[in-house]
Amino acid sequence: VEKQFKVIDTDTRLVVVDPNVAERLRYSSVSWKELQRVTVQIAKYKLDELSTPMLLDSIYEWNLDYNNFIGYMAGIIKQGKLEREMLII
Repeated sequence: VEKQFKVIDTDTRLVVVDPNVAERLRYSSVSWKELQRVTVQIAKYKLDELSTPMLLDSIYEWNLDYNNFIGYMAGIIKQGKLEREMLII
């Protein structure tokens, strides 16, 4: 495996995409199984660029659009459209 495959070593963070779970996580505990169902990994530099709020140490809360088809990219695409519209005005 070591000879044929390369491990992608990136600096990513856990991001909660469900607002209800994020709110519960602020004030109580959430099981790891539930957390696993409602989180994604996103590159740290991208979270910094988007000013994504941190919930807990190294766990972030996704505050842009999210859908089950394209996931967090829904928010990034919408963000890009808004930025382009602002440049046209």
